[in-house]
Parts: sequence; structure tokens; C-alpha cells
Amino acid sequence: MSLGFAISSFVPSIVSKGIFAPRRIDKASKASNPIVSIGNVGVADAQIVKAGEGVVEIAKEGKGSIAKGIVAFDKAIGEASKSSSIFKGISDIGKIAIDNINPMITGVSLLTIATADDKKREGIEQFFALGGMFGAEGAYKAITGMSKTKRVNGKTVVEPVDGLYKKNPFLKAQVSAFKDACAAHKALKHAPAIIKGIGFAVFASIPGFYCGHKIGKAVANAALGEKKDKKTENKEAA
Repeated sequence: MSLGFAISSFVPSIVSKGIFAPRRIDKASKASNPIVSIGNVGVADAQIVKAGEGVVEIAKEGKGSIAKGIVAFDKAIGEASKSSSIFKGISDIGKIAIDNINPMITGVSLLTIATADDKKREGIEQFFALGGMFGAEGAYKAITGMSKTKRVNGKTVVEPVDGLYKKNPFLKAQVSAFKDACAAHKALKHAPAIIKGIGFAVFASIPGFYCGHKIGKAVANAALGEKKDKKTENKEAA
């Protein structure tokens, strides 16, 4: 794996996880139920670890002192996990978490439903929200050709994906021209990978969840009636 390939493969994930993790922490701080809050913190931790894994994979191909320091630190953690059951347990949990971020997100949504006052309404809204998010993410990955990563025998393996945009001659030419222009300037050579990561969060995941949630609310209102706010409920009770 070359440094350029590592950067193009992992930077989009690092950037997107860097956007998602603070949002999850914010959700955790605003959650009214402590169980849901803990679930969101767990997802944020997994996203941070996933981003860190990408940084390590890039550093392995680097030659600078910072890259060497990151790799040395990663090796030190690996050695510590061999001699300490506590470190090994934390390492194993981290590996499971980064390979199962989407199931964890689904689990948090199930916790949100289970702890909601109106479980039917919350269930409908969460179903459409997650459907919208995962659907938009899948479409974005297929169109842009975001690389897939998986762990095989303890090693991270990258599976390159050909973006659907390449089937359109005009789009393919524009993207190629943009990449060539960025490659010609040292300060911009990693811009395509960074933009791809930002785009995944800003143009796929976040709006997918938002639109799905809006549709879910509309469906819930049609099926269960308009949701009454607490003030209205208190007036009617009085």
C-alpha cells in the first residue's frame, strides 16, 4: 500500500468520523435518559477509534518523525495488550466497536424507542430516520467510490470501489481534472479525499437522517394523529 493510496482510502473516513463524533457527544449531553446518553457516548468512542485506526494506517506508509511516532505508539499499545488482560479487553472491545458502528447506532435508536413515552411514534420516526441515513450513505459511497475497509486476520484490508460517476464521461472527466489540478499543488494534493469525507457527512449522512426523520414524523402523525406538546396536554388535563 502506497502513502497516496492509504490517504485516499482512509482520509474520507477520518474526516467524516471527525464530524460525527462531536455530534454524537452532543446528542449524549442532550439525551434525557442516561442509558441513551451512554449509548451515544459508546458510538462516539467507536467513531474516534475508527478515525484513529485510519491515522495509524496512513502513518505506516509515512516516513516522517510524526508518522514513526504514531506507529510506535500503536505498537506499544499492541504490546501492552499482550501482557495486560485489561489492555487486551479494551483493545478487543475497540476492535469490535469499530467493525460494528452501524449496529451500535441502530442499538442506540432501539434504546431511544424503548425509553420513549410514545414508543409507537418514536419507533416510526427512528425507522425512517435510520433508513434515510443508511440509504443516503450507501448511495453516496456507490456514486463516489469510497473505499471499503475490513479486518482480515488482524490486518486492515482496503477494497477499492469504482464510483458510479465514472460511467458518466462528463463527470469522470471533471473529477479527473479536479484531482489532477489538486495533485499539481502540494497544499491541495489531499483535498479530494478530504472533500469526499466532508461530503459523506454533510451531503449524505446528516441530511439523510434529517429527511428520513421528517418523513417519519409525517407518517407517525398520519397514523397516530398530531403529536401534542406538553403545554397542550397540561391544559387538556386541567
